[in-house]
Amino acid sequence: MSMKLLFNNFTALVLLLLSATSEACHSSCGKLGNITYPFRLKGDQHSCGKVNYELDCENNHTILHLYSGKYHVEEINYDTFTMRVVDVGLQKDNCSSLPLQSLMHGNFSHGDPYELSAFNSAVNFLECAAPVKSAPYLDTALCSKNSSSNLSLSLSQTHSYVVVGDIRASDVEDSCSIGMVVWVSNSHLKINNSSFSGIHNGLLYGTELLWPRICYLDYVLWKVQLPCGKTLPFSVQETLRR
Repeated sequence: MSMKLLFNNFTALVLLLLSATSEACHSSCGKLGNITYPFRLKGDQHSCGKVNYELDCENNHTILHLYSGKYHVEEINYDTFTMRVVDVGLQKDNCSSLPLQSLMHGNFSHGDPYELSAFNSAVNFLECAAPVKSAPYLDTALCSKNSSSNLSLSLSQTHSYVVVGDIRASDVEDSCSIGMVVWVSNSHLKINNSSFSGIHNGLLYGTELLWPRICYLDYVLWKVQLPCGKTLPFSVQETLRR
């Protein structure tokens, strides 16, 4: 038997073993009915998923703890290697609710389990000592007739605005400072100069995260390329090390 044929047969065996290993590792929480590799729920077997991709299930909501933030997981797409998450501070039908943490490129480092998708745009939250009435500044108080943000604004000494898109330090008004930046999906981000609600709906739709498409497992004699999160069975690892 040639070395090429032997290697092909061995590769097929590895993939078969990986498939059999992952079949039993399916979890569910709330709207997510099929949580599988590379993800796992807290409390799942050690053989299921990866620790770096562990999620929580709280009050029937799938939760991602990312850096200092806490997010509802709205969707996991295993075909596009994307996850859509929403800051837990945001509330539907409450336009005055805001994210609790920044989520921007500066949060991520090389080698992290996640990165921001290119299909996000920045939403910059600014606090200003004086009113600003020029575009692209949008007053967060311009939300809805039932919003409580007008009351909170009148009680505070600052004015709150959002600016969508990249903003340079030179573009920030003298009386303003950027308090928070959240990157959110472009697909539901609607800019209306007369209302903050379109941007708030975009925040509620969430941020698109990516996880690596390919993980590499390096061994003494072999380099095996596998879908991210897959783990070779111990017996196969031992064979590769010989």
